[in-house]
Amino acid sequence: MMIICSSTEYDSKYIQFYQLNEDLDYLKYDEEYPPIYNQGITLENIDAFILKEFKLFLECEDLGIKREMLDKVICNNCGQITTPELKTKFQIKKPFKIKEFVCKNCKSNKIDSFGSQIGKEKILKKKTLPSEFQIKSRSNKTTAKNVKTH
Repeated sequence: MMIICSSTEYDSKYIQFYQLNEDLDYLKYDEEYPPIYNQGITLENIDAFILKEFKLFLECEDLGIKREMLDKVICNNCGQITTPELKTKFQIKKPFKIKEFVCKNCKSNKIDSFGSQIGKEKILKKKTLPSEFQIKSRSNKTTAKNVKTH
């Protein structure tokens, strides 16, 4: 998938595979830094993590999810799928002023991005995605159900 990602000039449709590759490099060659993009990935669960990412990719393709969905988050507080807002937060210790993404609807910082496996799973589990994020499904369907696991 990295070949496809790089040959499409890092098209956002395949960017999660680039990000996964980056995190794999961190895991294998630089133990000092944790993975940047994929929460929970370890050397022990790497095979299952890659397979799960590919299944989620196929499910998104089957559902015809638009690329704009990559910018969305699901709020763990109100359950809404929104574009996050950047909010300035103040605290007593340094750094005194920080910026964080929050839900546009309820302003909670308990959000998961569609770019993460956790967020993607939560969003796809919602039975009804807003119609503005869907396109018509293709007649020649490839689903995550067709991918065999070990």
